[in-house]
Amino acid sequence: MKLMIILMASSALILGFCEKKTEVSDNENATQSEQSNNKNAAKKEKLKPKKSTGGGGLKFHPLKQFCVEYAHSGSMMNGTSKMCSRKYGRETFTISNFEIGIAGITQSQNQHAITIEDKIYNIDRVKMTGMVAENPNYDLMKGSQGQDLAQSFFQIMDYTDTGEIKTIAGTKCNVFISPSVGTACLTPDAVMLEQNFMGMGQVATSFTKSNGGDNADYMLYKKMTISEAPNLEDIMGKMGQN
Repeated sequence: MKLMIILMASSALILGFCEKKTEVSDNENATQSEQSNNKNAAKKEKLKPKKSTGGGGLKFHPLKQFCVEYAHSGSMMNGTSKMCSRKYGRETFTISNFEIGIAGITQSQNQHAITIEDKIYNIDRVKMTGMVAENPNYDLMKGSQGQDLAQSFFQIMDYTDTGEIKTIAGTKCNVFISPSVGTACLTPDAVMLEQNFMGMGQVATSFTKSNGGDNADYMLYKKMTISEAPNLEDIMGKMGQN
């Protein structure tokens, strides 16, 4: 579920550095000082976080909309996936197509997951059925309103900036390391473009902020027979009583 926080919350930017400037009374010296600062800043280029702007309602991600397509590889799993987000992360969908191999047996796995505000739908496109569950991140993200979403995510995931900058799918991203999710390359807009963890990896093959994906992929659950998913908290509570 932490990975969902990464894709929704919005999630994980480099903290910007603020420099204190000394006021100079002499205008000529002030101009020279500003030019010098600009040159130094260019030499020490660093991707800085961007805060969400515009739009109304709750914001779970700094970007209003985006889509990323990934290629997945590893010792047990290969395939592709597409993740899209709109309305500042309040609505997302992920479509994945994997080949999973364990003990010489390979199995295809196709998934379609949709998040609409406080609900998560897991869809079986073959059987035209699905299950709905409460979004466990919803209340957490509601509580973060008014805060810097990027910084909140950075703290939650315990990320450490390695100082390395990559260009993936035509976009720059910073490489972070975390004990919970391995290494990840995230844009200043909190979008993951690459991740490697426990022998499995994913890397973005395309990334766009011009759209949030097809509306049909968000609304697919309305065409399915949807049933309520088991409440894990209730199940664990009953087990504890026995």
